Amino acid sequence: MSDFKGAFDWISDILEVPSSPFRGKVGYEENAGKQITVLDILSLLTLFHPAYDEKRKAPTVAYSSKGRMDARLNDPKLLPGYKALAPLMQDILNLHDTIYAGFENAYKEARDGKAKLGKRQGIEQKLHNLPLTGIEVNYVIPSGLIFPLLASLRALIGYDKTGNAYWKSDAVRFFEKYGGELVATLIEQLEMLGGNPQTAGKKKPVYTALHDRARLLLSDEMNS
Repeated sequence: MSDFKGAFDWISDILEVPSSPFRGKVGYEENAGKQITVLDILSLLTLFHPAYDEKRKAPTVAYSSKGRMDARLNDPKLLPGYKALAPLMQDILNLHDTIYAGFENAYKEARDGKAKLGKRQGIEQKLHNLPLTGIEVNYVIPSGLIFPLLASLRALIGYDKTGNAYWKSDAVRFFEKYGGELVATLIEQLEMLGGNPQTAGKKKPVYTALHDRARLLLSDEMNS
């Protein structure tokens, strides 16, 4: 119904232009036959929504309530925050896959190469391609691990005088430089939860710890 009412038009206007690498990869209607749906896109945007910059808030709803993301988009209080992210939408989708693909090396760095990723609960060693970018990866990694990492990079977003989002620092470069430190923080939080990625994806302290770490790393970098 949301697609029928045109609620997703501004998203498709960005993702379906001829120059978009995501053209034809996203389903906007139920049973569209695509691996990625517009609800997936909204979940990723929710991780960066400015509403979660307020203290004591974290975008756990992006993980726990993906099937109801369209309702959030139809909320007049939340819609402006989503539309403010329009200039970065393609970047955020690329960033998701960059973090997914880089998780293996970041984990090795975080664990000094002493622990095997495939032994982690919920992680499966399986060669496959990510549906948005086609990047080939060696492991299936739960969203409960990827989402908090991705959400931490909300710390890199600023807003100009017109209200549109921009990057304070290149997000891909930032993760390549600090991914090991961020994953180390994630693993600390994960182990306090018994190692369950599904639990991690729903817990506010996981998101806030990672976001705080990213903010500190950015501050140190900008002041150095």
